[in-house]
Amino acid sequence: MTNHQHAHPMALIFNTLRYDAIGLGNHDLDYRMDYLNNFAAQITAPLICSNLRGTGMTNLLSAHTMTRRINSSDGMQDIKIGVLSVLPPETVIWNIEELPEGAQIDDPVTCITQKAKDLRAQGADLVIVLAHMGLGEQDGKTGIGDWGGDRPGAAAMYRRHRCRSHPLPPSQRLARRT
Repeated sequence: MTNHQHAHPMALIFNTLRYDAIGLGNHDLDYRMDYLNNFAAQITAPLICSNLRGTGMTNLLSAHTMTRRINSSDGMQDIKIGVLSVLPPETVIWNIEELPEGAQIDDPVTCITQKAKDLRAQGADLVIVLAHMGLGEQDGKTGIGDWGGDRPGAAAMYRRHRCRSHPLPPSQRLARRT
């Protein structure tokens, strides 16, 4: 019997690829909190969801900071990176049967704004947002739109929720002022 025999296949993949952080997506909640807790205990990277509260999960972080050594024009130096992650607010409706009573999902834009500010105040040189939100305001709810380009705080945002191609041509895909 190997150590991997009972490990979740995605945990094995994330650990093998040495993920630095994992942002929670709404489908990660489809099998109830016990299942997610078991999965979270198997991964080496921090599991982050900044706008989900009241789950009782002790290994789900609202934000995370890490230090990485980079080669800059001044030579090698440390950079402190803050990471946060948000879910669509509708997750509390979509997963009502799987979430514990009292679980809440805060507004993602408000959450990103405040958490990014907090991470910067804690010394983060760079804040990255893992937004399981979509690329735009497709239905007025699950998209995060151009948040990353229009507001201060986060330097980079990875946005994905819909399983389709980016609606903009390649020349227009980068957010402004990031």
